[in-house]
Amino acid sequence: MATEADKGPGCAPGVAEYSDAWQDIMIEAAGRLGIDLPRAKARLFARHGRELALWNRKINLTAVSDPVQVACRHFADSVAALKYLRAGGKVLDLGSGGGFPGLPLKIMRPEIDLVLVDGSGKKVNFIKHVIRTLGLDNTRALHARAEEMAADHRWQGHFDHVVCRALGTVVQVASLALPLLAPEGRLLIWKAGRWQEKEADFTPGGDGSRFTIAVGATVLEAVSHPYRLPGGSDSRQIVELMRRKA
Repeated sequence: MATEADKGPGCAPGVAEYSDAWQDIMIEAAGRLGIDLPRAKARLFARHGRELALWNRKINLTAVSDPVQVACRHFADSVAALKYLRAGGKVLDLGSGGGFPGLPLKIMRPEIDLVLVDGSGKKVNFIKHVIRTLGLDNTRALHARAEEMAADHRWQGHFDHVVCRALGTVVQVASLALPLLAPEGRLLIWKAGRWQEKEADFTPGGDGSRFTIAVGATVLEAVSHPYRLPGGSDSRQIVELMRRKA
């Protein structure tokens, strides 16, 4: 059951689309996750959200259309990974869709070199449009599949982080990401609720939050970071994986 602490004021339908009031909600939603969101960056989030709403009327970018739910379920959910994203480096957003989580992470961490990939050309066109609209440097969108990138020597072992919000089980995503990760790279996967009960491809550790998975001949060490979305009772976990050291 949601408590009052879970509820962000105004986290309900009816707020004007991506207004100053929306930015206030976004700033508070980030704050409830322990993230300081400056007003200038909240404005960039609002511009992204505004373009998302406009394009979503023509192409299916997201099923979440209420602006406040977009703030909580897309933007806040994306930046929840900031504390697990090491400074700088090369980041791949795998299956980015409407630009999540990659674009909010880039806005918060302008120093990263970001590549966003999606198998839908229409979604990639949208992401390119947002990149231009926001004037983001060292950011590009590719219409490609992870398997195609893995076969291209330019991308093999290229990324310090791969981030992914909705693309399959942990093992499936890890299988796609591993060829693209640098040897010391890390994979961040967003999962909803009690996902472990639905995926039997891991060996839990002693405290339930740490586990290992085998992807082919590679053993990955992982830790699950739980959190709760602002404005509701939705529970989330970011699963952080890295290759086991010899």
